[in-house]
Amino acid sequence: MSFPPSRIKRVVSVEFHAPSNTFAIFLRENDRVVMQRSKTSHCFVADSPNLVFGFGEPAILSGGLPLRYMWSFQDFAEYRKAVREAQNRAREMYGEAANDHLWQRNPVDGFLIQQGIRLFADMHPEELKVVAIDLETFTGGDKLFPDAKDKDDRIIVASLADNRGKSFVLGGKDWSEKDIIGRLCAIVTEEDYDVICGHNLLGFDLPYLHERAVQLGLPLPLGRDGSGLRVGPTRARRMLSDNEYFAFGRHLVDTLPLLMSWDITSRSLSNWQLKNAVVELGLSEDDRRDFARENISAMWLECPEEVLAYGEADARDALALYQFLCPPEFYQTQLLPLPFQQTVITGTGTKVDLLLQAGYLSTGHGLPVRGALSGGRGVGGLTEALSLGMHSRVYKVDVASLYPSICLSYGIKPRTDELGLFLTTLRELRDRRLESKALLRELPRESLEYRSTDALQNSFKVLINSFYGMLGTAGLYFCDSEAASRITEAGQSILLKMVDNIRAAGGLAIEIDTDGIFLTWPTADTDPQEIVDSVSQGLDQGIKVEFDGYYDHMYSYASKNYMLRTGQATVKKGVVFRSRRLTGFQNEFIERAFALLCQEDTCGASQLYHELRQRIEASRLELNDIVTTHPVEKPWDDYGKVRQKNKNKFLDLVYWRQDRERWSIRSRIAYYHSSGGPDGVRLAEEFSQDPDKHFYLELLRKTAEKFIYALPPDAWARVFSDEPCREQLRTWNFSPAERPNIMADYQRVLRGDHRIRLF
Repeated sequence: MSFPPSRIKRVVSVEFHAPSNTFAIFLRENDRVVMQRSKTSHCFVADSPNLVFGFGEPAILSGGLPLRYMWSFQDFAEYRKAVREAQNRAREMYGEAANDHLWQRNPVDGFLIQQGIRLFADMHPEELKVVAIDLETFTGGDKLFPDAKDKDDRIIVASLADNRGKSFVLGGKDWSEKDIIGRLCAIVTEEDYDVICGHNLLGFDLPYLHERAVQLGLPLPLGRDGSGLRVGPTRARRMLSDNEYFAFGRHLVDTLPLLMSWDITSRSLSNWQLKNAVVELGLSEDDRRDFARENISAMWLECPEEVLAYGEADARDALALYQFLCPPEFYQTQLLPLPFQQTVITGTGTKVDLLLQAGYLSTGHGLPVRGALSGGRGVGGLTEALSLGMHSRVYKVDVASLYPSICLSYGIKPRTDELGLFLTTLRELRDRRLESKALLRELPRESLEYRSTDALQNSFKVLINSFYGMLGTAGLYFCDSEAASRITEAGQSILLKMVDNIRAAGGLAIEIDTDGIFLTWPTADTDPQEIVDSVSQGLDQGIKVEFDGYYDHMYSYASKNYMLRTGQATVKKGVVFRSRRLTGFQNEFIERAFALLCQEDTCGASQLYHELRQRIEASRLELNDIVTTHPVEKPWDDYGKVRQKNKNKFLDLVYWRQDRERWSIRSRIAYYHSSGGPDGVRLAEEFSQDPDKHFYLELLRKTAEKFIYALPPDAWARVFSDEPCREQLRTWNFSPAERPNIMADYQRVLRGDHRIRLF
């Protein structure tokens, strides 16, 4: 069995205590936590028996893989000395690749692997005791962004909301900053929380709290043993700050990077700010008072009670967002030799690799050299728009878990997997997911058990789909680029066979997208199962085609860029239609024009185009119609070093300002194109009814080009010309492969050398 049960149940945290050389194991019993102490050895593995001297002979692990010499130590200080010696000698032998020839994890990870313990065994997500924290700060002087080192800046409100129904609002005219910080730490200790969460917790709240405590000379005893916050650099890709924070015995979870990762695939949120996210996700009411961050200080002086209420609402919203995002991470922690806090910030391919490492070491088997089979040829998934333009009565079919199914059906695994754990683990995760999905059908949809089971199957899904990603990720122990290419090649063959089946049945394949196909069928009102059966003809056993949806209309513009419509609902896919750079009037035009073209109302689409032209020419566009954003991707000092060679006019809007730090890394600069601004742009907050008409008229024209394939070339030119079109014209679709000269015709109707752009 790939996942033996945890040797100890209901463990909520494990910490290594270096002074006593023991591990503290925290177990939750109902609503209290008890602690046990345990000792174990510390170990590392290398591919040479001659990397350390004076520390005894290494044990030899089984198998023929190179990392098979293991040194074990009861004393942590000796372990660290031996590791440093091994690293130095490996550097002499292998240069920069030295770390690839050693395996080591931090003490807690090693303990979990050796002892066969996993956190949260026999628990549900709701059993963890969780608190969300939110800070409101006062900013002195003319600064708009708080600076914890400034003597005029301070914490004015600390709000806490937990999943046991309690909330605490600390602040008011009689509260000093020392009182707020002291009481916050006391509440965390008294309530004994397992998890402290917040939105941008590790990017703002904890760094600010930590620095204010330093400035005031206060302890910050947030650890379960009364210790303060520990701070260290992070290499985690999902972290949004340079440092990582740790509280002994507790997990610190930031919902901001989790939300960003979630939205990368769903692309359903307008932005990642807390209030917008919880409203758009249906997790909070949209009628509560909201303030711009730069107005908090003024509001505190005028009506502090509103700031107190605002902070409390932020804490509740952060808790709701945690409860929405974290259950899959909770269930993955039950499988992985990782603390919850690390599970949250670890990439999914790395998680699968760690599962295999733990499986090998728990059986006393050696490991491969990290990254040994990376590189080489790479074959991507198949994505292709086969038919462009407007389509009606559209079906979607896909292959259930295409890449995992290929692995299991064709026996594809890393060449270094001597024990066959890759396929064994993948099969067990798949079976567990199928069991969970079957159970979902028997549970009331609104029940707690349904939500927990759904989170469980989703956690399995995330890991299952990461097995292929692990193979193709250079630098992992069990990566294998050749195996990854074999999987994608098989996937391409399967999809092309499905396309052949669609055409043989008289259907039209519109778009291939990695594991699925959009298509039309020759007969109306066809049972979807009949389509699935036809499309599945001749596929290998183990490759299961499923019906994935029906849509009244589809507009296909390019590979992975299309729009779907059913009833009054529109779905937009791809950067052409969903870019964060699109302005408000562009989004309005795209959605309304698509709805009109679905009805073949080309006169209406033409009228819409001209109405927008008139609004632009008459300067009747509001700020929300024209504002767009540019990301801040590096510290301002770093931008200053490269500015002479790589000037960016959007970053320059902020670079020279004294308050530029209010635009922190990964925030976005809101701007618009102005007729009088420097370099033609101005900050949105400086809007003065001066949009650049010529720029926005041209932008409207480019936006109309996004619908160029909805009509024959000359028809498109008539609908979106300088004069309104009074004649109803027919929409169409076409295959570029079957009409090789059609693209030249489209270029002919565009003015000058204007090109169709993906943006």
